[in-house]
Amino acid sequence: MILDQAESTDKRHFEFALEQAKSEDRGKKLCIWIGGFVALAGFSGASYLGIHGHEVAALSISLPLVTILAMIVGNRFLDS
Repeated sequence: MILDQAESTDKRHFEFALEQAKSEDRGKKLCIWIGGFVALAGFSGASYLGIHGHEVAALSISLPLVTILAMIVGNRFLDS
C-alpha cells in the first residue's frame, strides 16, 4: 500500500512537470511570434520612413531595434 501511494505521488509529480513544460513551451513560442511581428513592423515602418525622405526618423527606429535583436540572438547562441 505504501508503494502504491509513493507510485501515485510520483505519477502526479511527473504529470505536473510535463504540463508545466508544455505551458512554458507554448509561452515561449507565443513570445517568439509576437517579437517577430514587432520586429517586422518596426523594420517595415523604418523602411517606409526611409523611402519617403524621413531618414532620421527611420534611423531612430531601426538602430535600437537592430541592437535589441542582436543582443537577443547573441544570448540565444551563448545559451545553447
